[in-house]
Amino acid sequence: MPSATWMTWVGSISLGMSALGLTVYVFGRRSAHKVSQEDALAHLAVFDLDKAEGEAK
Repeated sequence: MPSATWMTWVGSISLGMSALGLTVYVFGRRSAHKVSQEDALAHLAVFDLDKAEGEAK
């Protein structure tokens, strides 16, 4: 395989993965801002409750 073809493939895949990572980051930040602090704390409390039940068994 020629070096230029290899570099084109590697560069294209790298740019694609970077774009995908940026997209996931942006949408993750947007959805995180939609959750109120009370809802986030309630979600954490459920995890602690599940963990405590698992230890008691």
